[in-house]
Amino acid sequence: MALDDSRNFRIDLLRGIAIFLVLILHFHLSYALTDSPLNVLLSKAAIKAVAVNGNYGVTMFFAISGYLITSTAINRYGSLGNIDLRSFYIFRLSRILPGHHRTCRYLAQHGPVAARFPFLKIRSD
Repeated sequence: MALDDSRNFRIDLLRGIAIFLVLILHFHLSYALTDSPLNVLLSKAAIKAVAVNGNYGVTMFFAISGYLITSTAINRYGSLGNIDLRSFYIFRLSRILPGHHRTCRYLAQHGPVAARFPFLKIRSD
């Protein structure tokens, strides 16, 4: 896969870190990662430190998304004052809805299957 010159590697790296932090937080809340095979690689204290700070990943992701949406709008319309709101939101929805639809379809199809595996048991505490 060739790298796209329009992509900023540093921004993609920050987005990846942000997504990783959020995923670790959610997995830890649901599955107690400190008692999982992940504790072979990381200490319980390290897992907790990353999981507890997962909320910062959400903040990072929103800040990066805001920057990218604003810079794309400025490139497309010349300035923020020239934005055609209708076309702006149509563009935004055309970017968001396909992924949302695929995710919902995947969860509806595979969620019941995942519930059969004991190692995916959701925490009760």
